[in-house]
Amino acid sequence: MKSLLGNKLYDWLTTACQLIVLGFLFLFTSIPLITSGASLTALYHCISRGHTQTSAHICREYFSAFKSNFFQSLAPTILFLCYGATMAVDLSQVFTGKNGNLLPPFLWMVICLVLWVLANYIFAVISHLRASFPAVLLLSVRLMAGHIKENFILLFTMAGACLIVFLVPGLFVLFPGILCGIASHLIEPGLKKALAID
Repeated sequence: MKSLLGNKLYDWLTTACQLIVLGFLFLFTSIPLITSGASLTALYHCISRGHTQTSAHICREYFSAFKSNFFQSLAPTILFLCYGATMAVDLSQVFTGKNGNLLPPFLWMVICLVLWVLANYIFAVISHLRASFPAVLLLSVRLMAGHIKENFILLFTMAGACLIVFLVPGLFVLFPGILCGIASHLIEPGLKKALAID
């Protein structure tokens, strides 16, 4: 019994440490924002394939996935960054008191939340599938529309993580791997089923 408990504890600690290492790698490779999509795809690749439990070469796995998925993840990354820049410019008009903003602030935030959930699906799909961006987007939207409960869990998890980071800023280094692990757990069953059907 003690050996079984010791093995479970060792496995849990190993997984936790590797999630933290993956989180650091994600943050490091996302410093130029244009690479953030490839970073998230590499993070999904490592977590969804169980490398956090089986691979002793987690850094090599991560950078290999980063390199092989870089160009495929570039188009969605650019689109999300363009949306973020447009939203930031438009919301700055609101806060400086200028009129003529494109959308009301509430609508910008709703769209931002929907796109954040969609981004999780898009980069998870890219980590599993070589396809054109329209095909990836179509599959991601289909998965997102069919998993409403999982979408809300993703949103509440992210909101909780943001609140914790706001209260204790130093913890932000722990969250990328943990949040991606939770997102992968929620997205993977539907994704694997969809890929088996397709």
